[in-house]
Amino acid sequence: MIRYDISLNKEALTPLIKKVMEELTKDPDFSEYMEKIPQENKEKNSDIQTISENIDTYLQSEEFNQLFEYLEKNSTTSIWTDENDFPAIIENTMKVIPPDTAENLKENQIVYTIRSSLSDINIPITLTAPEDSISWKEAQKEAEKRS
Repeated sequence: MIRYDISLNKEALTPLIKKVMEELTKDPDFSEYMEKIPQENKEKNSDIQTISENIDTYLQSEEFNQLFEYLEKNSTTSIWTDENDFPAIIENTMKVIPPDTAENLKENQIVYTIRSSLSDINIPITLTAPEDSISWKEAQKEAEKRS
C-alpha cells in the first residue's frame, strides 16, 4: 500500500467553502432541515442564507486564521491506496489541547484517531429491503409525530 499524507491549502479551501455554502443555500432539503432546528437552539443570524452572505468576512478573520493554524498544527489526514490505486484506509488524527483557562486540565491533552478501512470497492452487491420497510422520508415523518 502507498500512504499519502494530506494537507490543507488555505488558498484553495476558501473558494471551496464559499462554493459549498452557495450550493447549500440552493438545496431545498438542507433549508428544510435548518427550519426544523428549534428556535432556542439557533443563534442569531444562523440561517444558511445569512451564514453564506457573511462567509467572506469570517474566512478573512483572525478567528478563522487561528482555527486553520490550530488544525494545521494538530491534525493529520492520511489515505492509503491498494495495489489498484483504490483508497483502502482513510485516517484522521487530532490532538485536542484544552485552553489555558481550563486550570484542571492544565498539561493534559487528548489525541484521537478515526480510521476507516475500505474493501471490496466496485464489487456489485445486492440489497433486498424487508417487506415491511419504510422510506427514510416516511421514517422522518413518523419521528416528527412522536417528538
